[in-house]
Amino acid sequence: MADNEYKSSKIGIIGAGTIGIGIARLASANGHRVLLYDSYPDQLGDAKHRLRKGLQKQVTEGYIGQQQVNELIDRIRFSDDLTKFGKCNFVIEVVTEDVEIKKDALKRAEAIIPRNCLLATTTSTLSIADLSSVLKRPGRFAGLRFFTSCVPRTACRGYPGPAHSMKKRLIKLWIC
Repeated sequence: MADNEYKSSKIGIIGAGTIGIGIARLASANGHRVLLYDSYPDQLGDAKHRLRKGLQKQVTEGYIGQQQVNELIDRIRFSDDLTKFGKCNFVIEVVTEDVEIKKDALKRAEAIIPRNCLLATTTSTLSIADLSSVLKRPGRFAGLRFFTSCVPRTACRGYPGPAHSMKKRLIKLWIC
């Protein structure tokens, strides 16, 4: 993928909690199309509400304009259907910090995503090597850490898995 193609990437996020919403917002603000997945429809509804509320607060405080909010929200789709990840370029898993739940989410995602799709987790306590052990193609898997002090100043650091052939592509994707 050429550098200029990253801006048109479709990013799938598994988990519509606080971190998932934040990553969706960051990705959309940087021009990416986002598919935010959660298996609980109520969680998706809450995520939409929280995203809009947070963005409206930034409009009220003068940080962004309403047009930016509209464009940002237009780039995010919410779904409880994981099979829609079949057209993603990059998928980030952000489910609860439980090794078996994360492994299950990663296995299910890997079965759906395209062969060239990057796959990542946001764990801060679990072993990347252990999580990648359930994958058929661990070379496209890495861990990510998001450091957020205040939006839009968010930093991201990538940690490659044991077979890290995708490391450079993964890191490049998030350089804005």
